[in-house]
Amino acid sequence: MERSPGGSCRDGGRYSPPHSERPSSGREQQGSLDRGPGDKRLRTLSPAEPERDRECKASDSCKRPVKREDHSDHLSSSRSSLQSKQGAGGQKLCQVWQGVLLLKNSSFPISMHLLEGDLAVAAGLLVEGSTGSQVSQLKITQRLRLDQPKLDEVSRRIKTAGPSGYSILLAVPGSSEEGLQDVGSSTERPLKNLVSYLKQKQAAGVISLPVGGSRDKDGAGVLHAFPPCDFSQHFLDASAKALAKTEEDYLVMVIVRGAS
Repeated sequence: MERSPGGSCRDGGRYSPPHSERPSSGREQQGSLDRGPGDKRLRTLSPAEPERDRECKASDSCKRPVKREDHSDHLSSSRSSLQSKQGAGGQKLCQVWQGVLLLKNSSFPISMHLLEGDLAVAAGLLVEGSTGSQVSQLKITQRLRLDQPKLDEVSRRIKTAGPSGYSILLAVPGSSEEGLQDVGSSTERPLKNLVSYLKQKQAAGVISLPVGGSRDKDGAGVLHAFPPCDFSQHFLDASAKALAKTEEDYLVMVIVRGAS
């Protein structure tokens, strides 16, 4: 969403000869105006191109192969960077949960995908406390103000929990059929409405886990649903932003093991 490729790729890898070497004939100048972004289009529209290609192949000073090699290196580097952001395994951005968020009389279908942390934390806490079965609805019962002291406390809890004590999830719009069979009189609304509400309130939604509570303190946890803000942005990489598509259609869910 934010990154744009740089470098010499903008010219499509074409070699521009020095001024003194440029053809002066009207036909070849017209051919240069018809050039497209790629070499294949250039060969089709410019009759003089095959001769220029032969001259380039015969000349040690022809820089076209060098340009192509640089372009290939740039693509290879970008591809390697993207693969590293997607994680060493295929676990990152895998779907963890699908259902609805409930707030007052509104329901918001979502799916949640792992960004960071331990998948087992989310799987173990997004359940019904009394039965241990996975739930299809999560009800926001409290709000956390997006004040710096509050955010610092969330960061401290993440750090204290350690790598196996938290999950960071990306929530995006989900299927409207999921989890709606028992929502009663609630009205289904798009996720962007909830995002807008939380941004207006300058707050994160809070959900105690597991649903219905837990007798075991170690088996409890809390979920914070953050709208787009400075705090939630630093959890997002390029892959997450591609999945989120817009800044109005996602929440960053922070699940930390331990009683709130």
